[in-house]
Amino acid sequence: MDEDLKTQYSTDRFKTQEGLDELVTGAYQKLKFKFNYIWAIECHNMGVDEFTDANNTMPAWNHYSQDLNSSENGANQPMWDNYYGLVEPANIIISNMPQYYNQSSATYNTRLGEGYFLRAYAYFELVKQFGGVPLKLTPSTSAETLLLHATVKKKSMLKL
Repeated sequence: MDEDLKTQYSTDRFKTQEGLDELVTGAYQKLKFKFNYIWAIECHNMGVDEFTDANNTMPAWNHYSQDLNSSENGANQPMWDNYYGLVEPANIIISNMPQYYNQSSATYNTRLGEGYFLRAYAYFELVKQFGGVPLKLTPSTSAETLLLHATVKKKSMLKL
């Protein structure tokens, strides 16, 4: 039995000008992470110099020690996943724009600039929190895992 799926687009949609416009719009959804949830706000402030000790519910984040380690993925993983979840669509935008978007369109440079901005912002937030992170500048062609282990371990060793 053949099915004609009409409720979901494939990634081929990002090979059209309309699909790239939609991808840019959708990628902005990731920007709300920082202020949309209380735990996300805590993630951004804990473990950095901006927040040293305010008797919060996760005191392990208030020191640069072995308490903030790679096995503590419950608190670290959402930030990691969110911003690498922004890097991927930004890479698709940057890669596909020259090939599939009308370069004479009034929005071409704006859309391409948005792709570069979104990727830069994601890396800015990742580096602020974790230090050195894997730099991924091309879209994925298969399933990939960017490991949190080495990065968080490096951060936990940082002495200020």
